[in-house]
Amino acid sequence: MESIAQRKPMDIQVGDTFDRWTVLKAPERPRKGNTKVWCQCKCGAEGYVAGGMLLLGKSRSCGCFSAERSTKHGESHSRLYHVYTSMKGRCHNQNDSAYKNYGGRGIVVCEEWQKSFSSFQTWANKSGYEQRLDIDRCDNNGPYSPENCRFVTRSVNAKNKRNNIYLCIFGEEKIISEWCFDKRCVVKSRVFRLRIQRGWDAEVALVTPPIPLEVRYRFRSIVTSSVS
Repeated sequence: MESIAQRKPMDIQVGDTFDRWTVLKAPERPRKGNTKVWCQCKCGAEGYVAGGMLLLGKSRSCGCFSAERSTKHGESHSRLYHVYTSMKGRCHNQNDSAYKNYGGRGIVVCEEWQKSFSSFQTWANKSGYEQRLDIDRCDNNGPYSPENCRFVTRSVNAKNKRNNIYLCIFGEEKIISEWCFDKRCVVKSRVFRLRIQRGWDAEVALVTPPIPLEVRYRFRSIVTSSVS
């Protein structure tokens, strides 16, 4: 069997593991530079890693391995520590798949939290952290910091996304995804979203039933016969 030392970067396959890295996509050979391999770290972070670095064992993780070795808090396998490393990754690791929506927009983790998980952990415990809750920034353009963060349920977190579109119907304001599941919505969510995109009045889009297929086909056949 071929040893790792004899392998070449382009021989790396999806599913191969290198310490904490797992290969998710086939290697890419750039016009210049090293062969790039898209991997996922055990902590959940994703990014490109040089194929040669994987084969030589010089890249063992996204950086969480070194952080865990140097930490003494004993929480390296807890969900809160994963929240912490994920938060830092999407803000400060350009290889993280979410970086463009966070660090790429100038979102950062405050210096106090960057330097110390224990500081973040203390704040989290005082701020009502529970396993079922997600960290959320009150100001979507602001940093991850004690003054701008809180722990909320996943549904509340989803409402705070910067790309959410709010619609006021029947005097109530909700995001589109909430209106899609409202009992007064008489069409599928895909149809409702499409109607809004096409400029329909929100209330009309919500309560207007879809045209039955047989009516559509009958209308189409009438138009076709009249044209011919």
